[in-house]
Amino acid sequence: MVKTVCIPTLERGNENKLLEPRSHVGMHTEPEGRKAMNSANFLEKLLDGVGVEWKPLGDIAKKISSGGTPQTGVREYWEGGTIPWMSSGEVNLETIYKTENFITEAGLKNSSAKFVPRNSLVIALAGQGKTRGKIARTRIDLTTNQSLASITVDETVVNHDYLYHFLKTQYENLRQISSGSGTRGGLNLQMISNYKFPLPCPENPKKSLAIQAEIVRILDAFTALTAELTAELSMRKKQYNYYRDQLLSFEDGEVEWKALGEIGDVKMCKRILKNETQPEGDVPFYKIGTFGKQADAFISSEIYESYKSRYSFPKKGDVLISASGTIGRAVIYDGERAYFQDSNIVWLDNDESVVTNRYQ
Repeated sequence: MVKTVCIPTLERGNENKLLEPRSHVGMHTEPEGRKAMNSANFLEKLLDGVGVEWKPLGDIAKKISSGGTPQTGVREYWEGGTIPWMSSGEVNLETIYKTENFITEAGLKNSSAKFVPRNSLVIALAGQGKTRGKIARTRIDLTTNQSLASITVDETVVNHDYLYHFLKTQYENLRQISSGSGTRGGLNLQMISNYKFPLPCPENPKKSLAIQAEIVRILDAFTALTAELTAELSMRKKQYNYYRDQLLSFEDGEVEWKALGEIGDVKMCKRILKNETQPEGDVPFYKIGTFGKQADAFISSEIYESYKSRYSFPKKGDVLISASGTIGRAVIYDGERAYFQDSNIVWLDNDESVVTNRYQ
């Protein structure tokens, strides 16, 4: 029986967008990428023979300050507010065009919140998880909470976007210098003020700004490309999920349902003992926590070759299935040298003339 598949309706004018090749989905990946690389070549010539001076942020900042939070229980500080107020979590947006919350003039006057002009930088001083050390650039005038530090730079010396891109590369370093440890650590304004950045051609401000602007142009071009590719990937995943669900959904009587055990035998690798593994080595050993990811344990080539020849081992194309922990996760074995945790990772040794592995 042939199953009828309904095609999802898109907004008028976008009916074919999901099925168009990448180059026709409003994307110009190749020419834009080439343009960015040409700019990189130009920049290399521009930087030829140019010196760099590492300067503290405090030397080029007009102002470095933290914000504040009006009392949340006072309605007149929040209700009807028109002043953008940025919370710590919003630093993850990276470029700020709007904020979720607003405060009133009364809230501004009766708290430590301060106006931060557009084209400033904001760094998370504290925050749970991975927030601390994140940086964003503002495109609007706003205020912030006390866990954010704002940096307003002297634009005659440094391009704020250049500084933004540099500080993005310093995330791990900023976290390492944070006071305290773990998730309770925190940056402070003095740490931010003392933190150094590379200023190209400091003896010639005009040329320095030209170099910084070229760096910004290249990095912003790649940022835009990344955003487009990410958006397209998300769309393709939704497309795949839709058609998978449509094509693999059946009414009663349309197909015959079989247990996996009826079409093949469930197999698993020989058990690997803990003393047979090492943090580095020849052959990746995948466990439940690393299945489908990056291996954090290895076995020797000798053990691998011995166990592979003497015990069950998957063929290239076999579907490996997690039977514990992340139950149901499936990965197609690519045939590369690797070994898999017994009982927790299994596969079906089936007759592909009846059911193909990829259909499973």
